[in-house]
Amino acid sequence: MQLTPDLVPLIVGKLLGMDRRSTMVSLSFTSLTTLINREDLSAFTSFLNNRNVAVDDRDENGTTAMMVAAEKGHSAFIHALVEFGADATLSDLVSDLGEIRDLSVTCDLNVT
Repeated sequence: MQLTPDLVPLIVGKLLGMDRRSTMVSLSFTSLTTLINREDLSAFTSFLNNRNVAVDDRDENGTTAMMVAAEKGHSAFIHALVEFGADATLSDLVSDLGEIRDLSVTCDLNVT
């Protein structure tokens, strides 16, 4: 995993023993992942179109909406996120890009 500036606060939080109750997850991340979990592509696309959404926001583990969609196998959500500028090369604190790379073959995303 490559250490990027956006991961530093997450790593420090983990080292200090911070958990979900002591961290703040963005509204963009929460909204996107809720719609992914509901499998509501129409509302998801509408949310992306009508809001200034930070598509690469992370939760306390460094997980992005792209990772959630990949984990669930939702290629249409991945395509929508990429269309709105999501970075398919990011990794979280606990896993690698395996799920996204596997889906990239199906989605023609060319993730390396």
